[in-house]
Amino acid sequence: MFERLLVTTDLSVASENLLKCLGRFRQLGAQDVTLIHVADIRDAAGLYASIFDLIRPRMAQLECILHSAGYTTHIEIPAGNPSREIRRVSEKSDYSAVVVGTHGGSLAKDVLLGSVAHNLLETVRKPVFLFPFNILAENEEERCKVICGNLFKHVLFATDFSDTAEKAAKYLLNIVNEVHPEITLFHVQHPPHGDPHSTGKAGEHHDRADLDRLGEMKNRILEAGAVDVHIEVAIGRPAKLIVEKANSGTYSLLVMGNQGHGYLVDTLLGREAHYVVHHADVPLLLVPLASRED
Repeated sequence: MFERLLVTTDLSVASENLLKCLGRFRQLGAQDVTLIHVADIRDAAGLYASIFDLIRPRMAQLECILHSAGYTTHIEIPAGNPSREIRRVSEKSDYSAVVVGTHGGSLAKDVLLGSVAHNLLETVRKPVFLFPFNILAENEEERCKVICGNLFKHVLFATDFSDTAEKAAKYLLNIVNEVHPEITLFHVQHPPHGDPHSTGKAGEHHDRADLDRLGEMKNRILEAGAVDVHIEVAIGRPAKLIVEKANSGTYSLLVMGNQGHGYLVDTLLGREAHYVVHHADVPLLLVPLASRED
């Protein structure tokens, strides 16, 4: 399910660190990586040849990191609108997922794709892995740390029981089949009518049907080979509680669908999903419901 990866880079130290995380995808059967950097020269297309000559040596250096991890590699250096070109390349070949570095906080607002990542997420038809960067000031220099760690140790799966969440669950099961992680299934219910500020663990207000559905999912995941599966239901604003849960220090990866009938409604970066993307400090796998036609 993750055999071919399209990996974005802005040629920075941050994106170099990101490539060092990709060896972990070998556990999921990843074999082939295309490294893409888009020359954003829409208003100066005549400079492309010169810029290509400058970019190509750096791309070759980054390609060596992927070779050392055992990947077959390819390089793409198109010119144009970054998010549009990344989407175009992702669609012309049968890539399993797109890997993007993203910022976390104001210090990192210009790292890697920055706002380009947001535009990409609104349109790309492939599952997207987002890796957050921490920018740390040290001796008046900035150094970048990519958060990857043991990527598949303890996966948090957020679900609203939508069709999109069900599709994301198929990717979760693939991860479980290959690496046998610990899993937490997390569902957030909307507050009871008349109590919009209610938040916390679901208690007397919880819907038994939700727990039953989570229980069925737990059984499927255990049968697929997870070392352990936990179930949690909470009440409140979904995005806020998902982020708090993801950032608690327990989880190595957050998996969720990018559209749903509940709190992930509208476009990929609808209000709730937008909040999660901006505030989650762990790697995030966003799975689209289906390919969309132009």
